[in-house]
Amino acid sequence: MNDKLEDKVGKEDEAAVGPASPDAAENERIDNENHAPGGVNEAEGSQDAGDSKAAGTDREQESPEGKPENSDREQAEGKTENSDSEQSEERPENLDSVQPEERPENSDGEQSEERSENLDKEQDEVQIRNSDEKQSEEQPEYLDVDQGDEQPEKSAEDLKEQKPGGEKLPEAELEFVSGDDVPVRKKKRWKLAVGIVFIVLLLAAGGAYGAGIYYFQDKFLPNTTINGIDASYALPEDIENQIAAGVKKYKIQVESRGGKKETLTSDQIGYHYVSKGEVEGFKESQNLYKWPFSFWDDFNYTFESSTAYEEEAFNQAVENLECLQPENMEEPRDAYMEFDTKDSEYVIVPEEQGAKLDTDKVKQVIGEAVTKSENSISLEKKECYLKPAVTSGDKSLNRLVTKLNKYCHTRIEYVFGENREVLDGATINSWVSYDDKGNVTLDEEQIPIFVQGLAEKYDTYDKPREFKTNDGSYVTVSGGSYGWMIDQEMEVQELTALIQSGAQTERYAAFAQTALSWENSDLGWDYIEIDLTKQHIWMYIGGEVAVESDFVSGDIRSGDKATPEGTYTLYYKKSPDVLKSDKPGDSYQTPVTFWMPFNGGVGMHDATWRGSFGGSIYTYDGSHGCINLPYDAASQIYNLIYDGFPIICFYR
Repeated sequence: MNDKLEDKVGKEDEAAVGPASPDAAENERIDNENHAPGGVNEAEGSQDAGDSKAAGTDREQESPEGKPENSDREQAEGKTENSDSEQSEERPENLDSVQPEERPENSDGEQSEERSENLDKEQDEVQIRNSDEKQSEEQPEYLDVDQGDEQPEKSAEDLKEQKPGGEKLPEAELEFVSGDDVPVRKKKRWKLAVGIVFIVLLLAAGGAYGAGIYYFQDKFLPNTTINGIDASYALPEDIENQIAAGVKKYKIQVESRGGKKETLTSDQIGYHYVSKGEVEGFKESQNLYKWPFSFWDDFNYTFESSTAYEEEAFNQAVENLECLQPENMEEPRDAYMEFDTKDSEYVIVPEEQGAKLDTDKVKQVIGEAVTKSENSISLEKKECYLKPAVTSGDKSLNRLVTKLNKYCHTRIEYVFGENREVLDGATINSWVSYDDKGNVTLDEEQIPIFVQGLAEKYDTYDKPREFKTNDGSYVTVSGGSYGWMIDQEMEVQELTALIQSGAQTERYAAFAQTALSWENSDLGWDYIEIDLTKQHIWMYIGGEVAVESDFVSGDIRSGDKATPEGTYTLYYKKSPDVLKSDKPGDSYQTPVTFWMPFNGGVGMHDATWRGSFGGSIYTYDGSHGCINLPYDAASQIYNLIYDGFPIICFYR
């Protein structure tokens, strides 16, 4: 095939160049003679073709791009063996060794130089023809030798699948055609399959997205709720129909204080649905183009203007509620303070809430609940009840109670023998007052009155007293200087201070004079009983008679000498002493052994000048007023008596 191509190319070249000149023929003859005596043979032709091919290969390697134009095709073909392989084997083994031998110099220098230039041109043309032959050998089926037009270039994949004669390579020979481990055909088929699948998936996704946009253009997205209604995938008009149907069944439960519940229905209040485009507005607010993301999102809508009620019917229905009937609305009562007599203190009486409702507010809160489609409402939680103006937690009220109780918590227990007198809040609460500003005042004028009352009750000084005599009979004894007497001025001062401090204590009043006891008519159980009628004396120690004796008292014939009755105490005792009187007409000076005065100049003493005692002697030969005693009795009494010893004298 190469020989034919060479012949054809040669003819084409001759036709293009024209007949050779005589000089060129001569040069060719000389050149042939210099190279081989036997002339040009097929081996030389083969060598020239090989040199031309080698030269072409060198030019390809020296191209600016680093590769010849057909290098990719040669690599793809893997330099497969073709029919020219046998011809290549017939060529000399060392193709490079067959080079043009150095020509001898010609005597005619100019002709030799011309022949050398022509030879170089011919070698270049041979190399070009060999390069074209190579391309023709690789693509014999596409070269139309009868036409000069350029044929379409086959792909490397098509060339690999064909033998030089145009036959298809078997599948086994296609497995690894490039010398590496990449299966060319299978790799291309895999990439093609992936591309097709990707395109199909992309088209499917786009189709689904577009279908979703079309589907949701008039419907709500998934996970949409409107006023608690699931609106997912629903048309706006369907949701409005559901709302309207729900409105017809609407009722609201009204709970009043105490847990009582009443119900208002849609018929009673004229409740109906009024569409103002809210539902459609919710639909339009949703981003249709983000519908795939709605499966992971929530759309919750509420609106308040979708319903209405007839005002006249509503007001009538509310006013008919039982909780608003006059007999069921108890007025609230303010907290207040009162005095607790049991604990003697002021306490706060808690407020009473009552059940009085604010009718206007009831209508307002129920109307708001109905507008929001609420199903229940608590009037107490909505603070519809009238409240007390003053509660138990009121600060002003509590401060006032604290101030008042500062006085009322005072507790003073007076001790009068076995008797007790308690002053506490039960009395003091009437002594305190307060104004509108919470200022508390103690009425101090009440304190002297209280102290005076104590004195009137427990003072025994200079007051008649009932006395149980030795024989068990009672006598009333007046006069004397003995007994209890409260110092009222001092007691008022001390008591005022105690009340102001809120003191709680046991107290003995401030006394101007005291007795030895609050028992036995203040005498106690150590005392002397002098019965002026019986002219007999008893001295008691611990309630028992220690000494008793007859005596002679003052002469009753003379008023100024009679012994006065009354209750007294011993001033002192003295032994011995001299009794004297400087009274004109009645002066005297009498020595005694035992002197015991108790009432001015009246006292008890021994009277050794008398021979008898008792009886009626005091009626005709009485003393100057003293109690004349026998010596022994006087001595015994003197030894037992002490200062302040009670002495009671009485006539029957």
